[in-house]
Amino acid sequence: MRRSLLALQPAPVQAPRDGGLARHLKKLSPSKRGILWLILVLSAVSWAQASPGRKGFEEPRFFIESISVEGVRRSSPKLILSESLLVAGQEYSEPELLEAVNRIQRLPFIFDAGFSLGRGSERGKLDLSITVKEVARFFFGADTETTVFVRDLALERSLADGASTDLDLVAGMRFFMGQYGSFFAAVSSAETVQLGLTRYQVFGHRVFLSLGLLRQGCCPATVRPLGLDPTFSSWTSEGDSTRGNFTLGVPLRGDHSLRFDASRFESPEGSRRLVLDPLDAGTLDMHRDLVDQRLELAWIYDTSDDPDFPTEGRFLSLAFELREVRADFPVFALPLPTADQGQPPEMTTLRSQLYRLVLVGTQHWPVTHRHTLSGGLRLSVGTSDVENVPLEGQRLLSTEDLTVFEVNLVLRHSMRLWRASRHLDYQELLWQNVFEVGHEGTSPSLDLLNNPLDRWSFQSSLVFRSTWGVFRLGLAVEDVGRNL
Repeated sequence: MRRSLLALQPAPVQAPRDGGLARHLKKLSPSKRGILWLILVLSAVSWAQASPGRKGFEEPRFFIESISVEGVRRSSPKLILSESLLVAGQEYSEPELLEAVNRIQRLPFIFDAGFSLGRGSERGKLDLSITVKEVARFFFGADTETTVFVRDLALERSLADGASTDLDLVAGMRFFMGQYGSFFAAVSSAETVQLGLTRYQVFGHRVFLSLGLLRQGCCPATVRPLGLDPTFSSWTSEGDSTRGNFTLGVPLRGDHSLRFDASRFESPEGSRRLVLDPLDAGTLDMHRDLVDQRLELAWIYDTSDDPDFPTEGRFLSLAFELREVRADFPVFALPLPTADQGQPPEMTTLRSQLYRLVLVGTQHWPVTHRHTLSGGLRLSVGTSDVENVPLEGQRLLSTEDLTVFEVNLVLRHSMRLWRASRHLDYQELLWQNVFEVGHEGTSPSLDLLNNPLDRWSFQSSLVFRSTWGVFRLGLAVEDVGRNL
């Protein structure tokens, strides 16, 4: 329930046209070049800050004679031990032991983890005991959120509205195969079937491989980045759609790793409309054979103690992303064909390719044993090539090279209202408040109404979670548009 694992083979992405990124950088204004330099500087600083150790202070070290794992019911002790990176017969400091427990707790099938030290066979040697609490084999979840929009937004096929309520119910089960494999299947009220397979210790090393598949009925809606669709439109899939992911994680040192992700989304038919329609006409652009594919290679540093509700730690990521969207749209030329002619309209293919660097950093501060504050920053800059993008008024953007940029800031407060005793199966109630503000745009802006784009949102939610699943009830306020 904590994470979804989806996968499929990566699809080829075409190379950029001659000129590349250097030609686009020359077109950037000084402010946008400053954003690029900021990303490069922060990436270097993040690597330096992620290095363990403190100058002038030496942590006491403990010789670990033996390591045992307790509480395992369905997974294997060997899997838990391999993900901890701990080896008996070596010395470790207390922070290193805490980081090992955090790595275990970030596993999708572990709800809680802890450790204790006991006397070994002789003085100066210790026995380490790792205790884990697994999530249940059968898991359930519910996510209900009502969002109030400051201005009317059209996120689906219906006309623009001032509010939206989403309810998603999920049920599934997880199986373990051998000592290092896991499989899960889940269904949801959103007509979704999801399958996932994960293999740890690939090639005999702490490399993991995740494969998965998601099949969804009518009608998921997606708003894509301005670098792929500069009109700020909502894409809705009318028929059954398929999404797959492929993830390969390779450890580097301690909490550092490399991760390769590939995904592909396919939809046979659907519609596209402006999220902010000044005329509120509800005009739909019908499309066919939509393909959205993405490749990403990322360096990741993660010391957080929980994948979903962390109370301490840091997350840093620097990624290079390639993404492509293709879809066929009808071209309505005058005179329009009549029903008696029986001729389908001529089709044109929208094709957008996005290449960008993405830097993400998040820090979690435990204020008290109940309160946690978090701050996150996301910066991205890159270039995109767009062809045959339908615009309002039956106009067509034939071809354009764009420079894309995005800045996003997130502030979060989390409070644990209640937690049951351990003999009551690990239940807790959380209250979360999240404020987010962002800016996204392209250069040139193409004189479009909503480019560049500003947005902000505030979300407050109650979250109940246990080993059986996560249940969330939320209320949000959101505004998006140009020059808020």
